[in-house]
Amino acid sequence: MCGDLIDFLKLDPERFSIAMADVAGKGLHAALITAKLQATIRALAGEITSLPELIGRINTIVHRDSPSHIFSSLLYLECSQLNGTIRFVNAGHFPALIVRNAEVEECMRGEAALGLSGTMNFLEHSVTLNTNDHFVLYSDGLIEAKNETGEFFGKERLLNLLKSTSNDTPEQTGFAILRAVDRFIGTTTASDDLSIIILQRTE
Repeated sequence: MCGDLIDFLKLDPERFSIAMADVAGKGLHAALITAKLQATIRALAGEITSLPELIGRINTIVHRDSPSHIFSSLLYLECSQLNGTIRFVNAGHFPALIVRNAEVEECMRGEAALGLSGTMNFLEHSVTLNTNDHFVLYSDGLIEAKNETGEFFGKERLLNLLKSTSNDTPEQTGFAILRAVDRFIGTTTASDDLSIIILQRTE
């Protein structure tokens, strides 16, 4: 039971959406809110084509139905299988990363997390991936993983790993990151959920 969400939805034969969210808190309470957030996204995603309008509607529902101290980050994107274009809205989540030619670019930061205000305006951003580019999303459980001395795994280690694995498949890169985190934390018990999404344009 956790507050991390990864979901994939086929919208039509040439278009799909991916959501990564992180609900504040842990345990059953966070898991229940996460399940409701997933259901809300799925109920509205096929009906609303404007991403800012979609995320605005989702935010209104989260704000209405959640306790005042509960909020959720959300990075929601729609991908075209025709031209490698990714449209996305970021509501308080870590910016996505683009790995291109062994370098890492950080996407635009977004607006506030869901649930903090009932009337939020969100902006749509877009990127076009070149062949073999990676598009990476991650939760705070990755860079905030701690070792025995309380040191964080950190963003710099993640960026260096992404550069060194830029020619690998998404699966290879993902496993390399998980192995690196496991080695880093050693015998320390993981303190948070860890989620990663790695997309690659193959042609």
